[in-house]
Amino acid sequence: MSNDLAKSVVLWVLVGGVLIYAVILGLYIMGSAFGCLKDLVKFFNTAAPAFVFHLPLSAAAAFGIVLVFDAISPFAKDASSLSFEAFGAKFSGPAAPATIWVVCYLSFVASLRIVAPKT
Repeated sequence: MSNDLAKSVVLWVLVGGVLIYAVILGLYIMGSAFGCLKDLVKFFNTAAPAFVFHLPLSAAAAFGIVLVFDAISPFAKDASSLSFEAFGAKFSGPAAPATIWVVCYLSFVASLRIVAPKT
């Protein structure tokens, strides 16, 4: 499978996942507003919203950031063009996009932890 085809497949899977998630969220909102879908509403009300809503969207957002960086500055095959230095270490090769994803995801999770109400 070519690199461009793989990127397209991954992008469409991400978009599809976000759309499915949006449909489930819309059903929850509709169920809350009109009193239908009581089991779904009960599940979302008893589960912690940070785990149900925020963490999956944080993962998708972090992945989206990596895809945007890849679209703006495509990663090349040689290790010399795909590298950056952060935290006193040099990241090159496949570690660079993985590190960007981890840093983005952890920053989203930390910001959610700061602004989320204490339970």
